Amino acid sequence: MAGIYPPRPTGTPVLKRCSTWGNPKTALFAPRRGFICGVDFVERKVSVRMDEMKENSQYSIEPKPDNMQTPSSDKAARANLVAIEMPAASRARWKAMLTARKIVNAKKLLSRVPEILGEPTARRAFNGQRLDRDTWQAIFDGLKLDRADFFTDVQWFDRNINTQWQILWDLAADASDRFGLVLNETVENSELGHEKFVKTIVSRTSVSIEIPWGLSGYLILVEQDAQGNIVLLSPSPLMAKPILTGAIQRLPQYPPSPFPCLQPITVGTNNLWAGIFAKSPDWRWLADAQKKPLRLQLAQLTDLYEYARKQPSDTQIFRSSYVVTDA
Repeated sequence: MAGIYPPRPTGTPVLKRCSTWGNPKTALFAPRRGFICGVDFVERKVSVRMDEMKENSQYSIEPKPDNMQTPSSDKAARANLVAIEMPAASRARWKAMLTARKIVNAKKLLSRVPEILGEPTARRAFNGQRLDRDTWQAIFDGLKLDRADFFTDVQWFDRNINTQWQILWDLAADASDRFGLVLNETVENSELGHEKFVKTIVSRTSVSIEIPWGLSGYLILVEQDAQGNIVLLSPSPLMAKPILTGAIQRLPQYPPSPFPCLQPITVGTNNLWAGIFAKSPDWRWLADAQKKPLRLQLAQLTDLYEYARKQPSDTQIFRSSYVVTDA
C-alpha cells in the first residue's frame, strides 16, 4: 500500500494531515513516496528523526525493472552460462563427499564425470570455484547428487529482490473477485456478496483492504507498490492481530490501529499477496514487524517463499492488483 491518510474521526484524538516528507515534529512516517501516516495527537506528538525514518521505514524506494516477465528461453539459456561459485558454507561438505567417494584430485573427478570439458574445469569444480550452471549440473548428475545440498535456490539462480518477488507472486492464485481494495464508504454500507472491490482509484482515495470471509489461520499480507517497494502489511502496526477466524477482515484493523483507513498515493500498479497459514512462522523479523513497519529484503522474501511453497496444497495463497491514477 502506498499511503495512509487518516481522516479526523469524532470522539478520538485529533489526527492531522502530514505533508509528503512532512514536518518531523508531526510525522510518524512521511517519505516523499509511499505511505502518508501523519498523526498529531492533541495530548502527545510523535517525533521521529528524518535519518531514522530513512533507515527504519519500510517505504524507502528501490527501482523496479520495467520488465517483470519470466525470462525467455534464450535468456534462460544464456543465464545458465553465467559462472557461479559454490558457497563457502558448502565447500567442506563438498570436499567430504569427494573424499568419501575416493575422488582425491581433479583427474579423478574428470574420470568420474567425462562431461566436464577438460582438466582445468575439473580442477575448478574440485575446489568449488566458479563454473557455469550447466557444468555444475552435469557434475551433480554424473555423481548422482542433489544440487540443493550445495546451492540454495537464491544462490543457484542468482536472484535479486525483484525476481524473488516474481516467483513468490507466481505461487499465488488470482483472487481479484474476492480480495482487494474497498472504498471506505462501501465498507460502511456494504452487504455480503455485493460487488465492491475496486481496481482503479484516484490517488488519496480512502480505502481498506478486505480479506475474504470463511478463512482461518495466520495472515501474512505483502504488497509491492508501483515503485517496486515491498512492504509487510500483516503483521504490522496496521494489523496487530493477524489471526483470522472466519469473519471478513479489513485492514487497517481499526482499532487498535490508530489509522482508520488507507490512502494510496503511489501512481501505477500495486500488487497484493496474501497467505493464510496454519501457524505463524518462527521468524524473529516477523514478530518484530508487529511493533514497527517493515520493508522486506531479499532474505525475508526468500524465507516467505520457502515457507509458502512447502505448505499443503489446500493452503490459501492468493493475490490481487489495483491501479492508482493522478486523477
